[in-house]
Amino acid sequence: MQAFYTGQTKYCCNATICLLSYAIRSLRTAALRGGVAWAFVEAAHFALRFCPEAKRFYERKKAKTNSIIAIKALAHKLARACYHMLKENKPFNVHRCFA
Repeated sequence: MQAFYTGQTKYCCNATICLLSYAIRSLRTAALRGGVAWAFVEAAHFALRFCPEAKRFYERKKAKTNSIIAIKALAHKLARACYHMLKENKPFNVHRCFA
């Protein structure tokens, strides 16, 4: 690896590879975050079909906004419930989630 100095800054011919590597890591991280959001939206669709409390929450949100925002709100509510399940090491409680 060759390096040369200009003033007080050191430039390396490896800098392009480092920047490309950082961009790839950033894209992977964003894809993983999007994958988690997608999974909670899928869980929200599932809860919407099989959980009357979730359906009631969805219909209430849908009356105020549109269906996309309502499904994302339901997904967010399920994500928060999942966080508290992991944090407190307790099973899912429908009445606490949709109270």
